[in-house]
Amino acid sequence: MRIALYSTNVSRDDSRLKLLEKGLAEKHAEVVWADGPESLKGVDMVLSIGGDGTFLRLITAMRGSDVPVAGINFGHLGFLTTATMDKAA
Repeated sequence: MRIALYSTNVSRDDSRLKLLEKGLAEKHAEVVWADGPESLKGVDMVLSIGGDGTFLRLITAMRGSDVPVAGINFGHLGFLTTATMDKAA
């Protein structure tokens, strides 16, 4: 499975992201970073990393696509991105 990570404001060096990438790799997922709509071609799933704004930008860019999108809240509020990661990771 090829999973894209999409974020507009979380550093790729964030320890929580490193933990997420490691966990996905252990499940034999190929992890790629999405830098824009073109880089989302050929992925099986996209994880939106950030808050609701990041999630809304992503699903707007993916309109018409049948690729599933899930949001992981790395921000302060998350009405749409309800999944979280422990900040201590």
